[in-house]
Amino acid sequence: VNFLGKCIYDEYVLPMEPVTDYRTRFSGIRPFNLTRKNGAKNFKIVRIEVMEIINGRLLIGHDVEKDLDVLSLCHPEENIRDTVKCGYLFENDEKLRKYSKGKHSLKKLTKALFDIDIQIGEHDSIDDAKAAMRIYRKLKTQWEESLDNEFENSDDLISRFHQVRINGIPRYVCDDCWRNGSYLN
Repeated sequence: VNFLGKCIYDEYVLPMEPVTDYRTRFSGIRPFNLTRKNGAKNFKIVRIEVMEIINGRLLIGHDVEKDLDVLSLCHPEENIRDTVKCGYLFENDEKLRKYSKGKHSLKKLTKALFDIDIQIGEHDSIDDAKAAMRIYRKLKTQWEESLDNEFENSDDLISRFHQVRINGIPRYVCDDCWRNGSYLN
């Protein structure tokens, strides 16, 4: 979703190996969702489309590292706002202090911050993305100020990236992806 919560990308991906448990109760995914007939896309196409969407932008979500791992993608740490890691922003808030340590579910954070219940029954990826974006919008000023302090001494930040051309388009790739070549997949 974009900053205003409008869905900009939501795709099913054709499995690259047999699925043994769809975890429909949690995922909302059923076997027919992951078929070419119903519009599921090839993994490499989805990966490229996601790369094009997030390149040069803030990536906001919940437990984003897992999503990036599944897609074999890297994204600059300073351009990620992961709501699973925002707990430190609650240290001075009496009501939310219990969320200042450890990782907390999107469901619990959304309930604590907005008194809204999500993920009742099957999960919906768009609803989850909207909840993460809503958390970011609420905490944006405080979050960005804390990061400004963290990165203000990083003059050599760009030196941690390598410029490459992917499909003729210049991109910056983080050191880890550069070394292991995962940006080529």
